[in-house]
Amino acid sequence: TMERVSDVLAWVRPSGGTVSFPWFRDGRDSRPFCEALAVEGVLVAPGDCFAAPEHMRVGFGAQADGYADALEIFERTLRRQ
Repeated sequence: TMERVSDVLAWVRPSGGTVSFPWFRDGRDSRPFCEALAVEGVLVAPGDCFAAPEHMRVGFGAQADGYADALEIFERTLRRQ
C-alpha cells in the first residue's frame, strides 16, 4: 500500500517490528488526517505526539481480521485530504 500512496507519503520500511512512521511529503500536519481516520474506525497516532507533526505512527500486523479493510480506508481517506 505504501507504494500506491508514495506521491503523498514517504516512509522508511521498518527493519523489524510492527510500527512505521510515515510522513507527508508536503510537510503538512498529520493530525487532521489521523482524526479523519478515527471517524472511519482506523486509529493512527498523529506525529505531534512525538514532536514530528508531519509524521504519523502506524501499527501493522497485530490483527489479521479487518486489516485489509483498514488499509482501504487509509488510502481512501488519504486521497480525500
